[in-house]
Amino acid sequence: MRKSIYLLAGILFFCLVATSCEDDIIDGSKADEKSRIGKMNIEDADLLYISKQESDRKLYGVSDISSLRSSSNNKSGVYEIEIYNPKGKPIKNKIPHYIKDAGEYIIAFFKNNPASLYNDEVYFISKKDGKAHIIPEKFFPVSGDYNERIFNKDLYNKRFVFKNATNSLEYLNINVDKHNRIYYTALECFNDGTCANVLYRASFQQNNEIKFEKISIDNEYASGYLIDNAGNSLYGSPGDIGLMRFTSADKKITNQIEADDKIQGESPLSQINFVWNSSDDIMAIKTIRGMRNPEDGSISYIDDIILLTKLDKETGEFEEIKELEFDFKGKLPTTTDIFYTQGKVLFSHSIYGTQALLDISNENAFQSISCPLAANIVIGDHLYNFDRNNIRLTLIDVETGNTTPIYDFAKSIPEGYHITNFLEITEEGVLFDAFRTSDKMNVVASIDVNKEFTILQESYGAVEVLVSMNN
Repeated sequence: MRKSIYLLAGILFFCLVATSCEDDIIDGSKADEKSRIGKMNIEDADLLYISKQESDRKLYGVSDISSLRSSSNNKSGVYEIEIYNPKGKPIKNKIPHYIKDAGEYIIAFFKNNPASLYNDEVYFISKKDGKAHIIPEKFFPVSGDYNERIFNKDLYNKRFVFKNATNSLEYLNINVDKHNRIYYTALECFNDGTCANVLYRASFQQNNEIKFEKISIDNEYASGYLIDNAGNSLYGSPGDIGLMRFTSADKKITNQIEADDKIQGESPLSQINFVWNSSDDIMAIKTIRGMRNPEDGSISYIDDIILLTKLDKETGEFEEIKELEFDFKGKLPTTTDIFYTQGKVLFSHSIYGTQALLDISNENAFQSISCPLAANIVIGDHLYNFDRNNIRLTLIDVETGNTTPIYDFAKSIPEGYHITNFLEITEEGVLFDAFRTSDKMNVVASIDVNKEFTILQESYGAVEVLVSMNN
């Protein structure tokens, strides 16, 4: 009898503990306060990625990417990110949709239901301690229109050179100034019924609250923008409207800039073709194609004159600096071929099949050097060419254009593995997502400088979204 009582007591205790454990797990699919995210264990990750299999999505971290340099001491590990509410209780069924680098933070988008068309919750997550700060729905970041005239450092960081774009939020532009204030566009609808992407600045206050400031003007569409280190901004209008606006960091100066001098039915007489952050200033290339006669207003078209201009931050106007002798041959800079490295701003370009680097760091630069390879990636503070097809990395000397081979892993991939995305490229090796044909599995794997192939994770889900924590 006594044994039966002990047995029943044990069973009751087990049931109570099991029930208590279940009660301690929060259902993230419920849109209530206790399912809000308070923390994620991302502080030890060098890289985050989302793996997707049908409607199931999971967030993973990769630790110690630097250990790729030594296969004998390879500590790189993949682990599933744990999510907790503000009281420290674990949350399950919270669906990660997208993650994005934002300086000292990442921006994380979540859905409560896989069938949701929209993001239900968006957070700033601290890289230092994983603490989460929810973003009010009014200030949810949205993808902006692509504006080829305005160079955006965030597009420079991403490029889609080594990774496939599978999510519309891949075109979300995030910039951070020297004060760690975060800039992005959000959708706002006005009293007249129109909606537009507006430029916001988010900054963390001493009380840990987030201050959201609107930078763009009501009823103006921020299509493409750039931010300098001080927080001065310039954004542009979409399409062929040809308007830009400069706003100083303190918002005391704001000025609309006419990017195109247009005549109805005619080509622009002048046009600001491309704007970028130089070492210290906001610069632009301006093309002059025609002249107006001040006496009778008649138009005469001329051979293109290409001018270098610089933004006067006291007036918000572009001032002409000098005529450029460099022959662009119709190949003006774009967001895919400008690189910031070693204190320089470099434009990698090709003229008549000859590859070269043009220094566009400041108004006194604009010297070109030949280079046998097109630059396409900056690692650390050095410029490289990465050949995706042959998994080949080559260092480019920014002073001379000379190249130095770093590694060639063309023969290091076992048969039956097909690389989908490169997750991280370093001088010590590569980390990538691959599909294995033998069992139709996706793997996260690495190859180090010793050409050793290592599988870190196997799953049926493919890597869809990733972000480096070391940017």
